[in-house]
Amino acid sequence: MVQLIPPAPGTAPPTVAALATARGMGRQTGAYPIRRVRLQLLIPALFLTALFGVLAVGIWSGQHNAGAAGFMAALSGAGLCLGVLPQNLTPRRGSRCVYVFEHGFIQGDRTGPVVDMRWDAIGSLLQRITRTYTNGIYTGTQYLYTVTRTDGVKVKLTGWYKGIAELGQTVAREVTRVQLPVAFAAVQRGEALAFGDLTVNMAGIACAGKGAVPWSEIQAVQINRGYVSLRRAGRWLPWSGQPASKIPNLFVFLTLADQLRAAASGPATRR
Repeated sequence: MVQLIPPAPGTAPPTVAALATARGMGRQTGAYPIRRVRLQLLIPALFLTALFGVLAVGIWSGQHNAGAAGFMAALSGAGLCLGVLPQNLTPRRGSRCVYVFEHGFIQGDRTGPVVDMRWDAIGSLLQRITRTYTNGIYTGTQYLYTVTRTDGVKVKLTGWYKGIAELGQTVAREVTRVQLPVAFAAVQRGEALAFGDLTVNMAGIACAGKGAVPWSEIQAVQINRGYVSLRRAGRWLPWSGQPASKIPNLFVFLTLADQLRAAASGPATRR
């Protein structure tokens, strides 16, 4: 009798592996399962549920105040909903996983593959990374990566996935690796590329309503306080009316800007 050996944890199931082979995605390099329960939400919510429940019982037992007891009971129910509803407790949602391969990734669940994304088929990547503080104390980081395929199919990767920081970095790195040479070649051919409200060409960076700055006058391009800024004549100037989280393929833009700026200043710096 042949004994079936279950796959190692993180190994793509046969249906996902078959799709990866059909799409030419190469070897699997990682797996990022979704969190079934987020304790940072569940524990405080259950505490509030119990607290308001006890208060409701105490008010009813001691004062027989139906209005106040009912209000506390409603708050108890709201606390329970706050803790339970956002959780991935359904079998299908709780089984989601992102399987990363050499040439793309596949999001799947217990039913099989949900969506596949080859790196060279991704048209747009938006990323929003928000660090939160309470009373000056760091309390966590929220992640949202919106990946859109060239045919319009979209998938969102959030902090529900274990290792989202690493997963997001991988997606951003691979999209940049694939798109950067294409973007650089297009600019060299004389084309202008749009990144949100910014336009890049061989001459420099332009923004609607702000004009254009030639590469020879740009000392650096980076994100300051969530917005694209240029360093010009020793001063940082905000140069986009959109948050960086709204600029598609942000790292492609930043890397391309660095390359074009370096190319423009190269002859003057080589002595």
